[in-house]
Amino acid sequence: MNVYVIDTDIFVDELRNFKSGVDFFTELENNNIYGLASTVSIAELFAGNDCETDEGIRAVEDITNLIETVEVSQQIAKKAGEIKRKYKIAITDSIIAATAIIKDITLVTRNSKDFSKIKELKIKIPY
Repeated sequence: MNVYVIDTDIFVDELRNFKSGVDFFTELENNNIYGLASTVSIAELFAGNDCETDEGIRAVEDITNLIETVEVSQQIAKKAGEIKRKYKIAITDSIIAATAIIKDITLVTRNSKDFSKIKELKIKIPY
């Protein structure tokens, strides 16, 4: 089974009912892939406008319950700081990238622009 760290943009695609995002999460629900996400992605999702309603909150809870959440450890934070300093990308993206690097798992994202700069990061553009 393939295991991935899932970037926030993939969750957003599912929440917006984009077919590719829905298909990706169907694979998770069917246990064809295993997903992890940084607590930073969870925070980004709950900060979204969709969470201004109870229905939106439930939708975010439903999809985040499909994955394992990875806390920001000191090791991840240290690596994220290094990534931020070296590649000049947002700290949130740096933490997400560091999570994948420290866990030695491929990051699934559509954000190839920023993440492809990080040489030690394995990324997969799912669609």
